[in-house]
Amino acid sequence: MDIAHDLIADGLGLDKTYLWHQAAIHYGIMAVGGWALYFAVAGLSYFHSFVYKKATLFPKALNPNESLKPQIMQEMWIAFVSVPFIALIMFP
Repeated sequence: MDIAHDLIADGLGLDKTYLWHQAAIHYGIMAVGGWALYFAVAGLSYFHSFVYKKATLFPKALNPNESLKPQIMQEMWIAFVSVPFIALIMFP
């Protein structure tokens, strides 16, 4: 995390000794990392359940892409909005 902190601080021209700059950079790293981790795991889960094992997990009469798409989109939005708050809680 120190390497990423130094790269971001140098790229944005921020002072590495200023506490608020350090806090903002670490918060940004944790928020972006949280989004990346969530969407990587959720993407693998979606691929496994809705693409790879679609024939065995869902009956022929149910098309999961049409019936579950609103729910999946809502869950993605809730996760996208909640990750910054989770990063804030994890910050100290």
